[in-house]
Amino acid sequence: REGAMSARPLPFRMRVPLAKILAAKQRAPPMASAGVMAEELWDYSSKPNYLQMVLTAKVYDLANETPLQPASKLSERLGNRVFLKREDLQPGFSFKVRGAYNKMAHMPAADIANGVVAHAVGSHGEGVAIAGHKLGVPTTIVVPEQTSTWKQKGLERLGAEVVRHGRTHDAAVAKALDLSKQTGRPVVPSFDDPLVIAGQGTVGLEVLRQMTSKPPHAIFVCCGGGGLLAG
Repeated sequence: REGAMSARPLPFRMRVPLAKILAAKQRAPPMASAGVMAEELWDYSSKPNYLQMVLTAKVYDLANETPLQPASKLSERLGNRVFLKREDLQPGFSFKVRGAYNKMAHMPAADIANGVVAHAVGSHGEGVAIAGHKLGVPTTIVVPEQTSTWKQKGLERLGAEVVRHGRTHDAAVAKALDLSKQTGRPVVPSFDDPLVIAGQGTVGLEVLRQMTSKPPHAIFVCCGGGGLLAG
């Protein structure tokens, strides 16, 4: 923006990623055809083309396109038009199923035939369990020891084997990695993975499609690991 805002330099934590994004856009290859698979869009010598990966994500084999619902009272209070992206209407009541399913659906069948492992304190465990049920893949979810009984039973109802370990999320992560090494079952990451990020990114694509009158001025995203925000 012009004026005072332009005189204030961006902080380092924003300036460096922004510079990388702009440089990546200049190097981005032309858009692939709709029939190209996401695996082919990954260039292991550089960075993934997330836009193309989002456009070719397989999330709709399982996930729904959720409505963008006007928040009338909040809009009135704030003097602005506010909408809520209803990801609570997804299977598992969370966007997490998008990334989990997209990741697992793109993994070679031979790699996941014996099952997958995941660590979760939030809704990622449900997402992996639901995706596993859909794909016919056994799932093992590692959770901290203090995880509630109702959450464990919910995962088990979805067909997952639940392993309680440690008092922290970090301890559960370490246990999941150890189980993966012992059994040969791959880990399905909760956020820091290109296919997971691409799956979550379909939320943003839907928002742009659903805002038919004009693009949104801003999208506010709650952030834990950052998978949804990155997508």
